Amino acid sequence: MSPFFHKSDVNLQFAVPSGLEFKASGEGIIEGYGSTFGGEPDAYRDVIAKGAYLKSLADHKQRGTMPVMLWAHKHDDPVGKWTSMHEDSKGLVVVGSINLKTMRGRDVWEHVKAGDVTGFSIGYRVPLGGAEYLPEGVTLLKEIALHEVSVVALPANHGARITSVKSFNSKNELVDFLRENGVAKTAAARIAAGGWPVLTGADHQKAIDLAAKIEAATAKIRSL
Repeated sequence: MSPFFHKSDVNLQFAVPSGLEFKASGEGIIEGYGSTFGGEPDAYRDVIAKGAYLKSLADHKQRGTMPVMLWAHKHDDPVGKWTSMHEDSKGLVVVGSINLKTMRGRDVWEHVKAGDVTGFSIGYRVPLGGAEYLPEGVTLLKEIALHEVSVVALPANHGARITSVKSFNSKNELVDFLRENGVAKTAAARIAAGGWPVLTGADHQKAIDLAAKIEAATAKIRSL
């Protein structure tokens, strides 16, 4: 068994930290792939099938909950909150905000910006009948009950990794960011005009929440 594989006393499983396509923007906002579909098996010989998260995400939506954001699967060490999750053709897209009012959150954010921490890893259970066992010891995960997505330093699924870190230093940069992600020029200018004072104001949490909404909206546009 891999030394990086963990199970809790309630049989919660953790994916090998994946090489996630992951980016950070705004102040504390992160986005990327919690895991990717298909391809080569990860270090545990698992492959995740497209559609594996749909039921779990629907259940969370019905309950008004969201998988939690942790540091390295430590249940007593939350570092922020996930604001949006959905599947696209490549994998599980996650968008969230790191809580910069906490010491751990600030530490994690500095590591992310510096490129020291570049991965995500999921904590999950496989419901009865949710796995198919293939030749050569490979397990196809067809349904996953997702409980948490952690920010981690040691990726294992090499399809998910941080690719860029971006902060908005001016209103024009915010406009450019929105334009790059499919927002019309006039709409981008209006959003920036209203949003930039919040991003640069004293209410930091409002800035984080606004940036998270922008990230979630642009992620939805890209998935269409």
